[in-house]
Amino acid sequence: MWCLSSSTRLGATIDEPPHLALGRDYRRTGHFTLLDGAMPLAQHLQTLPVFIAEPASGRRLPIENDLGEILRLARPVTLVFWVVWLAAVMSLGRLLGGPKAGRLALAIVARRTVSTRSRRPRSGGQRFAARRR
Repeated sequence: MWCLSSSTRLGATIDEPPHLALGRDYRRTGHFTLLDGAMPLAQHLQTLPVFIAEPASGRRLPIENDLGEILRLARPVTLVFWVVWLAAVMSLGRLLGGPKAGRLALAIVARRTVSTRSRRPRSGGQRFAARRR
């Protein structure tokens, strides 16, 4: 619950603005650009609520100036995507090696996912901003 309620108070992570911008651009133009190391499915799912909310509100939600509204819409989808991903990893581990293997697979993937996101270099967002100009 904290992840959802804090989305308006916390700023964006280093990789959220590029992911949201690329996903939004794909939905608007049909032109697909892959960010280095990014999963395209996540980009498309994260921007789905934004794609639905823009016509409903009658205005374009700006990613460049204010991320608050977009993060409020996109983070719940990110959380659901992450939970489904971890459940699939645990199920596959359990299928291949039993209950202990499923729990071990879950622990390894969850740990790697969290530690990888926290160690991303700040230059990735800067490279993205330079390419967008």
